[in-house]
Amino acid sequence: MVNWNNLTIEPYAHVALTVYLSTATNVELGTFVNLTTELEVTGNADYYTPDNTSVWNLEVIGSFDPNDKYVNHQRVNTDSTDVESLELLYTIRFQNTGTAEAINVVVNDSISDLLELNTIRLIDTSHPCSMSFMENNVVSWNFENILLPDSTSDEEGSHGYIQFGIQPKTIDDLPLTIANQAAIYFDFNDPIITNAATTVFYICPDQVAIMAAETLCAGSLDIALASSGWLNYSWSVDGQTIDYDQYLNNVELDAGIYTVQVIAQSFECESTAETNIEVLPAPELPVIIQNGNTLAVNGDGLFTWYLNGQMLPVTSPEIEISESGIYAVEVNNGLCASELVEGEFLYISVSELVHSNLVICYPNPAFDKLFVSLDGFQATPLTVQLFDLSGKLLQSQRLTQGMFVMDMSKYDSGLYFCVVRNGDNEMVSVQKVVKVGE
Repeated sequence: MVNWNNLTIEPYAHVALTVYLSTATNVELGTFVNLTTELEVTGNADYYTPDNTSVWNLEVIGSFDPNDKYVNHQRVNTDSTDVESLELLYTIRFQNTGTAEAINVVVNDSISDLLELNTIRLIDTSHPCSMSFMENNVVSWNFENILLPDSTSDEEGSHGYIQFGIQPKTIDDLPLTIANQAAIYFDFNDPIITNAATTVFYICPDQVAIMAAETLCAGSLDIALASSGWLNYSWSVDGQTIDYDQYLNNVELDAGIYTVQVIAQSFECESTAETNIEVLPAPELPVIIQNGNTLAVNGDGLFTWYLNGQMLPVTSPEIEISESGIYAVEVNNGLCASELVEGEFLYISVSELVHSNLVICYPNPAFDKLFVSLDGFQATPLTVQLFDLSGKLLQSQRLTQGMFVMDMSKYDSGLYFCVVRNGDNEMVSVQKVVKVGE
C-alpha cells in the first residue's frame, strides 16, 4: 500500500501522482492483478464522491510497448456489477522514441459503437491539448507545440498520456467484448496503432453437472459428459487429471469404483462437480472351437454370432455352419459384453470339396513336407492355405511359381485341408491331407 497524506489541492486544480510498480518475475502471464486507489477528502470540500475510488483489473503480459492503450476493467461479471453506473477508464500512453523532439502529437481514438459517446469525460492529460470529435465516433486530442523530447536525450520527459472515462451502452447478449484502439501521430510520421483495449462482459453459467451412468463396463470409452455453457473443462479420475474437454471419453478403465470430477471455468467463474462410477468387469473372452461343422464357445450368457460381418439369428453357444467364412462371436452376461472374437472357419462337406486336376497336393499321407503342384501355372494370382480340422488357418502363401512346399514337421498327426484360392478368394481346390509321424 502506498499513501500520500496532507495533500492540498486548490479549487479547479489537479495533481498527478505517478507510481511505478514492478510485477514479480514468477507471476504467470495471463494473471489478472487488481489495483485500487481511494481518495479521502476531509470536510465538505468534495461535493461528488463516487469518483473517489478507482479499481484497475489488469492482465500481466510479457512484452512492453511504450505506445499502448489499456482499460481499468478487462473482465466484468454482470451478476456482481452495476453495469448501468459503470464507467470504463481508458489510458493511452505514448513516447517519442525517435531521434529528435516531436513538435506536434495527435492521438485519434476510434470509440466502439458499444460505448455511449455522450458520456465521455476527459480525466487527465500529461500535456495541454485540445479535444475534438470527428466522424465515425473518432475522438481526437491535438498536442500542438508539445515539443516532446526524444527518449535518448530525455527518457523521462519523452512520455505522454491521456486518460478518459466513458460508460458502456446497455449490455444484452453475453458474453460481450468491447474493444477499440488508438492511432498516435508524431509530426508527419505514419501513425502508431496501439493494442486493442478490451473489456469482456460475462455472466457465470449455471452450476456444472456431470451426466454419466452409475455403472459402466470395462472397455467402455465414453465415460461422462459435463453440462454445456462453460469455456474450459478439466476432468480427473481418482485425483489424476486425464482430459480437457466437455466429454470424458477415450479413457479405458479397469473394473473398480472411481471418483470422477470435473472443474469448469469461464473467465473468473469456476464450478466443480463430482460423482462415483462403478466399472464392471467384462465377460471372459470366448474361445471358438470347431468340431466338424459345429462351432462352439465357452462361457455363460447370451451369444451373438456374425458371419462375414452380418449378424446371425443365433444366441446359443453352438452353431452349425453351412458355409466357409469369417465367423465372430461375443458374449453378454446381462451387464456387459465381451470383445468380439473372430476367425476364418472352413465348411467341409463332400459337395463342397473342389477337385481340380490342375492342383496336386502330395505325398498324401505327408510326413515333414507337403508339395503343392499347379500344372500349367500361368502366373495367375493364387493363394495356398493349410487348415486343421478345427478350421484354424495354419499357413497362407501367395504363389509365385508352379510349385510350393509346405513345412508339415511342426504339426501333429491328423487330418488337414489344403486349399487353393484364386484372386477373387474363390476356392479352386480343397483336398484332404493326412499328416503322419515318422
